[in-house]
Amino acid sequence: MEGYNGYARPLDSLVRQRGYRLYNINNLKLARFKEIFPGSAKSDRIDARKGLELFQLSDHLPLAKEVLQEVTGTAPESEVLKRLTRLRRRLVNERVRVVNNLQADLQAVGPSLLEITGEASNQWFLNFLLSADTLPQLARLRRSTLLKISSVGVKSAAIIEPWQKRAHFGQEVEWVGEMIQEDARRCL
Repeated sequence: MEGYNGYARPLDSLVRQRGYRLYNINNLKLARFKEIFPGSAKSDRIDARKGLELFQLSDHLPLAKEVLQEVTGTAPESEVLKRLTRLRRRLVNERVRVVNNLQADLQAVGPSLLEITGEASNQWFLNFLLSADTLPQLARLRRSTLLKISSVGVKSAAIIEPWQKRAHFGQEVEWVGEMIQEDARRCL
């Protein structure tokens, strides 16, 4: 079997449940072998044949050593951890993508607003973005209101207040502002 990012997972467990031994071919070694001994165009049938040739040469060719690794069962705990780790990686990647979109939209609509924070994903900044119905209303919030926003303290309020005096937004803030606030919600 040629592994492919876990997509063969249901098949390999079924094969092993039937009592067969299953081997995974080392794709890197197979690719190097095909570079040394080129053949016809790539297809699954040709790759299988080349993999078998490489395996048969394992006693004579250093490249072929351990070209096949037996697929063994894993402990249920390991499967759970693997799933959770993959989920976390997907969520982190999604958050990075959303923060990048948020920063790009803020740069286009209100660059001075983005300048008040070192990082658009700061919790106080995200809470600030969501503290009003629209982004232009942020420029009119009183100090007492700012201090009631979660994670916005005296230090953050001192950064926000000078911005409020010079705040300006592009015309598209009317419709992009909602997207920015939705991205801020997703980040939180």
